[in-house]
Amino acid sequence: MAHFVVITQILNSHVADEVWIVPSGERPDKLYKANDQARLSMLKLGVAELFKEDQSVKIKTHHLDKETGHSSIELLDKLELENKDHTFFLVIGSELVKDLPGWYCAERLAKIARFLVVTRPGAEVMTLKDFNLYFLPNPHSLSLFISSTELRAMLKEGKSLAGLIPTSVLKYIQEHKLYVAF
Repeated sequence: MAHFVVITQILNSHVADEVWIVPSGERPDKLYKANDQARLSMLKLGVAELFKEDQSVKIKTHHLDKETGHSSIELLDKLELENKDHTFFLVIGSELVKDLPGWYCAERLAKIARFLVVTRPGAEVMTLKDFNLYFLPNPHSLSLFISSTELRAMLKEGKSLAGLIPTSVLKYIQEHKLYVAF
């Protein structure tokens, strides 16, 4: 739900006219508990349930379709090439700001990318002089305090996630027995 709350906040703040959600494909630095297709299905269910017919929220499958590599710079290059009339922000949590200098092609990323930073509880809010950072005002939702890791742990323990993820996504997880044994 935290991601969906952030999308709503971005749209309500008028920082962007549209939010494009680009789920990552399988990455070498992450261990996934659900395959690409299952994660895409859950995303589609959540967007359909929470945003209904809102045309300003779109799902883009560039990573899943292997149209780009795993890096943010490759995705940004692809999006800007295909959409010359758009200005893009990469949305990140405030805990990632400190890591930006170590990202793939960080010097180039610093020159061309704009980052929309979502402040996260417990993460130090910092700025980097070489990066274009814009801070989204603090969200007013307790659901942002719960990480996806904590949600998966709650599922494993059989705890309720009502109100923490869209009902349709919870139903999908239960039907496909995702995240129950890891």
